[in-house]
Amino acid sequence: MLYIINGGTELKGEVEVSGAKNVALKMIVAALLLKGKSRIDNVPRISDVLSLIDIINRLGGYAAFVDKNTVEVENTLTHSAVSIADATRTRVSFLLIAPLLYTFKKVTIPNPGGCRLGARPVDRLVESLRTLGANITYDSQDGCYHASYTSLHAGIITFEKKTHTGTELAIMASARI
Repeated sequence: MLYIINGGTELKGEVEVSGAKNVALKMIVAALLLKGKSRIDNVPRISDVLSLIDIINRLGGYAAFVDKNTVEVENTLTHSAVSIADATRTRVSFLLIAPLLYTFKKVTIPNPGGCRLGARPVDRLVESLRTLGANITYDSQDGCYHASYTSLHAGIITFEKKTHTGTELAIMASARI
């Protein structure tokens, strides 16, 4: 395909570029592993980010835009179960399993929803958590994963296929071992 651009008009001005969605989402989840408030700058104000913020607040946590592109996050979580309605809003909701496990030692989280760009199973994510000592079962009756642990430990995690989300979850889950 060939594109021909006929110039003649000078382009000038400024373009503001906000941060990458996929990085921002994972940073917000990872902030729930910390004590106290975290501030994350350059967060794009888009539907996936707004959905994640809403889910965190529904779980009793604190997450909010405090400036145009700045989000504050704090783990004040009071609920250990993500609703099916919330999980279908964004695939990143499954990553909440790490901070919820550390906070409550027991969590219920539905199979994730969100964008359906081909099959993206969570089996690799589940296996990485099992390697670290989590007990995880899937209940086809309620469509949820039920995870708990008595003691998490270090482990060697090897993924058969590339998975940036699996790697990010493994790092988050390992961060407090």
